[in-house]
Amino acid sequence: MQEDLTKIRNRVKEFADRRNLTPYGLWKAVNRSGSTLSETTVRKLCNDPSIIPTGKVLQDLAKAFPRSTPNDWLKFPFVNTDKPVLTRTIENYVERLREDSNWLKRLSEAVRQGDYAKAKEMVEEFDRSMKGKED
Repeated sequence: MQEDLTKIRNRVKEFADRRNLTPYGLWKAVNRSGSTLSETTVRKLCNDPSIIPTGKVLQDLAKAFPRSTPNDWLKFPFVNTDKPVLTRTIENYVERLREDSNWLKRLSEAVRQGDYAKAKEMVEEFDRSMKGKED
């Protein structure tokens, strides 16, 4: 049975809920980091997980919450959730994303263009690179 790769979802509400933040509280936290993200955008993302954030939005979220990972913001159904996908230390993730600051933007663009195979490949490559850092 072929997996449906079209069901990538945002996890913005899940992220906010885990931190006891309302959409308004999340918006305030993101904007304290210097973002100009609108409250409407944050509310839409919280209310509709089928909306895929743009690269800029993902960068703003990651900047506001530097210990977050791509899996905090996006849910990839093609990733095996029975096994931890990104289990290495948070510091390694932050370092990796700083090394390649356009990674989230490229990932978002691949998803928005419907290139789910490329998005999957990017996430898997990210995971492989992180496994190498734990050794």
